[in-house]
Amino acid sequence: MHYSGAKSLLNYIKNHHHEPLSLTEVAKQFHFSPSYLSSYFSTHNKEGFNEYLNRIRIEEASKLLIQGAASISQISAMVGYSDHSYFCKVFKKVQGMSPSQFKRKHTTVKRWKR
Repeated sequence: MHYSGAKSLLNYIKNHHHEPLSLTEVAKQFHFSPSYLSSYFSTHNKEGFNEYLNRIRIEEASKLLIQGAASISQISAMVGYSDHSYFCKVFKKVQGMSPSQFKRKHTTVKRWKR
């Protein structure tokens, strides 16, 4: 896959991260076999497909948590997780703290900056 193809693939995932994406569905969208797409991610992207998708989702969830306009369960659904417990597990793995700890930490920081 050449650079522009790789970039459009990564952009597709970023733009559709809130949908129930799977390796098979994305491979089908780009007319690849799932094994090719998996191999591509492992070789060229420093992280696997699921790790990349989870990182994109957690980055978006982190922004939403800082904004504070929605509950943690609403945010988990907004960024593409159908299982709230799994969202919390992935969030803690990526951010090093639970979503509620992250929200509390950044809410406290925002108050002090005023």
